[in-house]
Amino acid sequence: MEEQGAITLAIDRHVLDSNLLAGGALVIGSALLGAWPLSLIAAVYVAGVSIFFAVIYGRQSLSIKHELLTWVGPWLLAIVLWAVILGAIDGPSSLLTSLGAGIIVGTGCYVVWQTIALVVRRVISAGGRSVSLAG
Repeated sequence: MEEQGAITLAIDRHVLDSNLLAGGALVIGSALLGAWPLSLIAAVYVAGVSIFFAVIYGRQSLSIKHELLTWVGPWLLAIVLWAVILGAIDGPSSLLTSLGAGIIVGTGCYVVWQTIALVVRRVISAGGRSVSLAG
């Protein structure tokens, strides 16, 4: 029996699994290269954003506005995180330099992560059938 007023969240398991697998591989890769502080930050980011994506895509339908915000929010967070990280490494430098570097590195990491997650999602969805990555 379900309690009245209980909130249930639908989670898209394919989205969650693919993002966690792809992000986990990148986190482990950076840890193996000796960048374990970055790996810790990345692990928290990957886990949070993966859950966010899974909950959003677990909804019945998304408007174009919601879809856009779903992708832009985590991308901007990646840019800010990298700008802060690179600014801390570089020491006192200009805010624009850190932000520019954050845009380049954050965007690159985000695109690579989501591309790998898409490939993983296609493989998971195929479930033994041949996989086409074209669309």
